[in-house]
Amino acid sequence: MNRKGWTRVFDVDDNGIPTESAAVVVLASALTGTIEGVSYWPGYGGWYGGWWGWGYKKYYGWPGYGWGGVAIPYSYDIGTIYIDMLDRSSYDPVNEKIDLVWMSAMNGVLSSSGFDTNNRIERVIDQAFEQSPYL
Repeated sequence: MNRKGWTRVFDVDDNGIPTESAAVVVLASALTGTIEGVSYWPGYGGWYGGWWGWGYKKYYGWPGYGWGGVAIPYSYDIGTIYIDMLDRSSYDPVNEKIDLVWMSAMNGVLSSSGFDTNNRIERVIDQAFEQSPYL
């Protein structure tokens, strides 16, 4: 935001809302989760080329037999980073509403490997602002 010409304001009122000098409120958040499941490859029922149990070498089982399926478990971490920019002047304390003027969701940034996570986060945040030249 500094590169876009914005200035960070640290003053907040008793409710935690930035003072009148702030034009927007920027909220950053992350949502993480783990995807788990089991993939199943059903195997082969023992029939090949018109004859039960005959196939290429050992891969199709003994004559008359196939082979069972294979269960392949998987698990991986995912995460999305959100940045919301709210219009400070539109805040309505009676109805507890404030206008959202810009939002970015960056999916796939967080991963189970943890490799290069900080650099990936910085790159996608920079990219989000680069794709929004009107800010």
